[in-house]
Amino acid sequence: MAKNGFNEAFGALLSAMKKNGSNGSNGSNGRLKIRKMPEYQQYVNEINAQNWTRQDNRLVIDTDEKDRLLRDSLALSGSVNNKRNVFYDDVPFMREKGSIGNVVHDGKPKRAKPRHSWGKTKRAEDIKYNDQKRMDVSHASAKDNRAYRLPEGSRPLKEVVAAMKEFGVYTPENFIEFQQWNIRTVDDVLAAIPPGMTAGHGKAAALGGPMTARNLWAEAKNPNYAKQHRNDAPDDVLDAIGVDRTWKITVGKYFKKIPKTESELLMTDDDIISSLASYDWETVLEQRKAQNLKLQQPPK
Repeated sequence: MAKNGFNEAFGALLSAMKKNGSNGSNGSNGRLKIRKMPEYQQYVNEINAQNWTRQDNRLVIDTDEKDRLLRDSLALSGSVNNKRNVFYDDVPFMREKGSIGNVVHDGKPKRAKPRHSWGKTKRAEDIKYNDQKRMDVSHASAKDNRAYRLPEGSRPLKEVVAAMKEFGVYTPENFIEFQQWNIRTVDDVLAAIPPGMTAGHGKAAALGGPMTARNLWAEAKNPNYAKQHRNDAPDDVLDAIGVDRTWKITVGKYFKKIPKTESELLMTDDDIISSLASYDWETVLEQRKAQNLKLQQPPK
């Protein structure tokens, strides 16, 4: 089928999915309605006409047609879960063992993911393939950096000890004091996260951001999941507003070797979040100053 034909079929299916629920999940009747659509059958026929194979339990994407069809199916379904795929019932390889999100693309193991969030995925171009090895390294690094209790042998512990020695403040007692302070303040922040929100990092853990109270902020779950570390504010913005982007900065401030910025002293948590979203921390700071000045004025 011509590309514009599939564009029309994709649009018709996407509209039907919105009406009947994702993957026709608004009851069995909604699912049956979608499966009876001619556009649905066009996709099924084209998908099943391809020679789908697996390598190390990963779906091999070795033609442009396979690439387009898989990404179309993921965009329509809003998931890499096989059973949630709109074509699951009528496409044999989707019922085989192995997630359809795990692929071999350009000869490399990769993972299909939305460019933003699944809720904002409206077309095949919104799906990308991330290099699996890079993802594994990133996830391992992030997991290590989230070790805010500074366990023995962890990267955070090594960075904290190195920073303390560089600032000339290292003693076993000082380390324990800092460790307990970090555990207490991080636990306080996490306990205060409202329902429906999650803890987002000013500087992503995958990029070395520390698990400290000054690098954690409440944010909506979907933006946090989708953002990962792609939209982090530049380092100069993080430094200006007092977000601790490294363990060394946290150590330096705790032991008063690094002074706090004016923004850090004046801004509220909401101000910090606004600055992280807009990068325009100067305007946010001036607004905070004006508000503080107004509050200091005697009542008329």
